[in-house]
Amino acid sequence: MIAMNRYLIDSNIIIKLWERNEDNLSELIKENKIVILKDVLEEISIKEKRKYKGNYILSQRFCELLPVSIEIDKKDISGFYLIFDYETKDKKEKNKLSQVDLLNLYTCYINSELILVTEDKALFNISKSLLGDKRVWSIDNLISSLR
Repeated sequence: MIAMNRYLIDSNIIIKLWERNEDNLSELIKENKIVILKDVLEEISIKEKRKYKGNYILSQRFCELLPVSIEIDKKDISGFYLIFDYETKDKKEKNKLSQVDLLNLYTCYINSELILVTEDKALFNISKSLLGDKRVWSIDNLISSLR
């Protein structure tokens, strides 16, 4: 049996897929090819609230992301931070990573079947040095894989 790679996508990829063509995102969800960290969904939920009859609700397109949400066990993350600090000691970009960026990187680090998809330049470059070129993609790589 061949292991199927799945894509861990960050918030900027979700937004770009929404802007370009929601069908691509729907296809990825339907085919179970993507996962999204719960922490990423929490970031996006702030922008995806809509007022309806006096109450705030989440948009339909946001709710479609919920089935592919994952939460990671962070108990060993301190060991990852030691590796991260050592591997990136000479890289200026490491200071530009948010906590969610680090969680995305950690998730791919501990799950070898995941490919990180991001357009964040700092995260992209740091991830390539830690995960390797084949496990870090841009949105264009992702879209090309759908054809």
